[in-house]
Amino acid sequence: MASFLSCGPLEQPSPTDQPAPEAAAALAAARQELEQGLAQLAELDQLIVDLPGIFERKFAQRLQPLLERQRLLSDDNHALRERLQLALPQGREGQALLNQRPGVPAGSDQAPASQNPANGQPVWRRRLHQATRRLLRLGP
Repeated sequence: MASFLSCGPLEQPSPTDQPAPEAAAALAAARQELEQGLAQLAELDQLIVDLPGIFERKFAQRLQPLLERQRLLSDDNHALRERLQLALPQGREGQALLNQRPGVPAGSDQAPASQNPANGQPVWRRRLHQATRRLLRLGP
């Protein structure tokens, strides 16, 4: 008579049993894949830590030419202002011309009129219309 404790097809191998060569190879491959996955995960975690610094460096690289251009324009502006001061008459008149806003007649302390008194049309619109007509050679 067979006992309940007899070895059957559902029996688990004991720790002392040697696994089949295919199983050992599959287990080794799975372990190697796990190690590679863990190494890749560690690299990605480090990249996440480094990401703000990478963005800051890239931003600084792209900003550098703009800052250089701004500096050059500022230097040019300063040089042009110096040349203009040398070319303008000295004293109050020269300073007034240097500080004068476009559209304000020389010697006037008033802001330019926003409306043309003749037809109630805004000055900028009338000037735009005149410039467009000149460009299209339609007359003044």
